[in-house]
Amino acid sequence: MIKTKRLLLVPLSKDNSKDLIKLWGDYDVIKYTYSTLSKTEDECSEKLINWLPKSKDNLGPNKFAILSNDNFIGIAGFPVRDNDNFECGFFYQIVKEHWGKGYAFEAADALLNYILEKHPNGTIVADAVVDNPASVKILTKLGFSKTRVEEKGFKNNGIELDIIHFNL
Repeated sequence: MIKTKRLLLVPLSKDNSKDLIKLWGDYDVIKYTYSTLSKTEDECSEKLINWLPKSKDNLGPNKFAILSNDNFIGIAGFPVRDNDNFECGFFYQIVKEHWGKGYAFEAADALLNYILEKHPNGTIVADAVVDNPASVKILTKLGFSKTRVEEKGFKNNGIELDIIHFNL
């Protein structure tokens, strides 16, 4: 569990299937992610069941539900790519009705501090689609450095967009 002034990040579980419809069932939320649109609780549950076994490394859970006043508002995580040298990805998704309130930055900042406390010499990588300036701004504000821009590096649902690769 990770606490901030306004948020609580708790390990993601099968119980979050219904909540995930608010994210994965909204095209505006997932259009710049590799997630597919999931409009039912069953679709979210199936996706989550396949995703959760990959959500632990030697330091515990690495995918979290973001709560505000006990209400689900998003997810964040750091899927581990290399446990020996500790390299992980970094992501966050916020339910659209909560955009623009600073929750993504607050959750991402707390999660980043959590990772760095456990693995101060690790490598954290993230990607953001060029057309998603809010995410680019958050990653930059968190101290991530742009490593390169990959033309048409993002491909999902028939869309090809340029993607910025970051690392910390």
